Amino acid sequence: IGKSIMVDLLLKKHGYAYTEVSPDCNRNKEYFENTIQPLLKTPHTIFGQKQAIVFSDIDGASDHGFIPNMVSCIKDAMIPIVCICDNRYDQKIKSVVSACSEVKMLYPKYAEVYALVSKIAEKEKIKLRTGEVKTLYEQCNGDIRFILNALQMNLMNTNKNICNVSVFETAGKLLETGESVE
Repeated sequence: IGKSIMVDLLLKKHGYAYTEVSPDCNRNKEYFENTIQPLLKTPHTIFGQKQAIVFSDIDGASDHGFIPNMVSCIKDAMIPIVCICDNRYDQKIKSVVSACSEVKMLYPKYAEVYALVSKIAEKEKIKLRTGEVKTLYEQCNGDIRFILNALQMNLMNTNKNICNVSVFETAGKLLETGESVE
């Protein structure tokens, strides 16, 4: 849907620098005490920007103590904290949901995707047959990123579900076309 990019754009638009806490971080008690808690009462960075914290993929948290530490941060914070999840109904984040305001994002409707893909195909001179956009939409569960990647890689003419195309197949396609990966 683009949850993370939306958060990034909104925070930047409103002049915030933010610290992202992702599943890749070591999200144990010491990390919260030494890294996150000092930020909670510091409204500005050393460069004068407003400060925020973004917790991403909170419903994927498997480390013990992460959720209680995060809820404690939310309650003590003097700065904005944004929590991003895929499954708002996951039981392990119930305490987080009750401590936050919620913004729901929905997948784009087929008509919206069709209009966008048609414009892109026209500008890029990509010929689409009847029903290809619908097939892409269904195979990608409405995920516009997968659809655009499929168009770029010319994967819509294959019989396989493009969401199941491996990173190796994608890399191979890029190398075949001679396009830059930058």
